[in-house]
Amino acid sequence: MTALARKPFSPAARTPLDNAESGTLKGQLVKLGLHSIAEHFEAEADRAAKSETTYTAYLARLVEFELADKADRSINARIARARFPMLRTLEEYDFSFQPGLPAARVRELANLAFLDSATNILLIGGPGVGKTHLAIGLSLKVCAARRSVLFTYAPDLLDQLVAAEVSHTLGKLLAQFRLSSGEPPRRWPRPPARCACHSAWS
Repeated sequence: MTALARKPFSPAARTPLDNAESGTLKGQLVKLGLHSIAEHFEAEADRAAKSETTYTAYLARLVEFELADKADRSINARIARARFPMLRTLEEYDFSFQPGLPAARVRELANLAFLDSATNILLIGGPGVGKTHLAIGLSLKVCAARRSVLFTYAPDLLDQLVAAEVSHTLGKLLAQFRLSSGEPPRRWPRPPARCACHSAWS
């Protein structure tokens, strides 16, 4: 392995793949789910030969492409599952529009420490002040950290919980929420009948 790692690509030593070999290898990589490597291996092999890159460095670069691609796909999948009504980033928020809003505090939330401490974040204000924008912006940061988000409006959530309690499917609904968060499902105990959700929300 040491000798292989130190041996560089060179135009003289490298035999180019013909179209059939290249096509076969690309198909095998796709079957293995290595789509990014399949896309880049030929161009990177040419670049490695010209720059006399070692075989190990060539392979490492292909793996970097694949890891970055998988990370992007994972983040995009989480964003899709979150059901955002729109996409808005924290960087797009105009803090001059709300001078009373502590910008430093909001940016501090972007480090996502509140997730590990299980701290609730409440955004309080009148209509049109940017609460939804900030909530989505923070949620996109969560998705980028490969954590899961489910975006919903409070009235819709309450309606779902009340309907699930009435139909005796509250445990199933809570399990779905856990699946949306990426957590493994587990059995949820049913609340006592006297603690009906509709009275708890009043």
